[in-house]
Amino acid sequence: MPQRAHSFPFLPEQQITLTSHLAQPPAELRLPDTRPPHPSAQTLRLIRRELSVSIQSLQPHPPPVLLPARPPSSSTEPASPKASHVRRRRRRQPAIMPDNTPRSWFAVPAPVAALFRRFPLAVYPANELPLRSPSRGNTPTLYVFIADDDAPRGRPSFNPSCLKWQTFLKIAGVDFHIAPSTNHASPSGALPYLLPPSPLRPIAGASKLESYALENTTLKRLPVLSSSFSTSSTPDAELKAREQAYQSLLDHRLRAAWLHALYLAPANADLLSRLYIEPASKNPVVRLTLSHQVRAAAEAEVLKVTRSAVVDVKRVHADARTAFEALAALLEENGSSRGSNSEKGGEGGGGGEWFFGCEGPTLFDASVFSYTQLLLDEEFGWVDASLSEILREFPALVRHRERLLERCFPDSEEGVLV
Repeated sequence: MPQRAHSFPFLPEQQITLTSHLAQPPAELRLPDTRPPHPSAQTLRLIRRELSVSIQSLQPHPPPVLLPARPPSSSTEPASPKASHVRRRRRRQPAIMPDNTPRSWFAVPAPVAALFRRFPLAVYPANELPLRSPSRGNTPTLYVFIADDDAPRGRPSFNPSCLKWQTFLKIAGVDFHIAPSTNHASPSGALPYLLPPSPLRPIAGASKLESYALENTTLKRLPVLSSSFSTSSTPDAELKAREQAYQSLLDHRLRAAWLHALYLAPANADLLSRLYIEPASKNPVVRLTLSHQVRAAAEAEVLKVTRSAVVDVKRVHADARTAFEALAALLEENGSSRGSNSEKGGEGGGGGEWFFGCEGPTLFDASVFSYTQLLLDEEFGWVDASLSEILREFPALVRHRERLLERCFPDSEEGVLV
């Protein structure tokens, strides 16, 4: 039976006969290739650039740093296409500065810092002061060189500079306490200093202590020398010159004799150790070093006053005798002049009791008393009492010391609390 050809309604170029399909073997079926074409190298560079810009825009960065503008180039050569392409790329990309913030290895981690910020959990009240500590009040405290047992009883200090101001504050009638201290605790580096009630600052120095005594005196009229005030009158100028001359005797000749007697006299070495060396430290090496230092300083001061190469004991004692003689003559001169005036006026003026004919003791009297009291004190502990024996040759100074001691430091077993 012959095969018939069936035609399908296709276009002429697509017309297929059934016979040709049946006669030919079946062809292998192939699926279409739907994979995208492989990107080129330029496309990959563009993709990487866009990803880099996107990632950098998401990261926080510090504010841009303004760089100084470059001066215009004087070259007239045209820019190359490569250079212009690089400049366009830089304009498109934002300028990102590196983070140069230093990071310490000792930085506290945030959780640990948050934990410690919770402390202290509780704050306890301040501890009570020891029973032997001074009570807080409105009474100022004068810090001086003094033994711990003598301070509560208000006894005289064993240092001439401290005793001078301790006596003058008592003359002025200022109420104050006494406390032992050292030069290291003083604001000026030297004792004494006065600690007034809060909120005032510590008072140190001669002028400040004198001003405080004059401002806080309880007396109606505190006897002072006219030279304490600046005047242009001739009598006051002469009195000021005389006071400075006699004050120089105390500051130079008597002080040099005192330094030699206490620091340089071998017989008084134990007294020096008991007053200044032993209270400073218990270490024998420290005590030995401190002893050499204070002796060297005292020797240098004595040599400066005497203006000699070596310490001459006879010259030191001769200068001290001259100073004592001048002070005694001044005291007796004032006594005789005041005595004659009292006979004419019919009233006793207490002549000869105080220096420069004042009605009461002044700062100069306290300065003289600071040496005479320590030299004539029988309980002070002098072994070499050569300087004390020289002072006893002048009864006027001995009586002056007794009057001021009875007035400011009455003799009592219990002592007087200041």
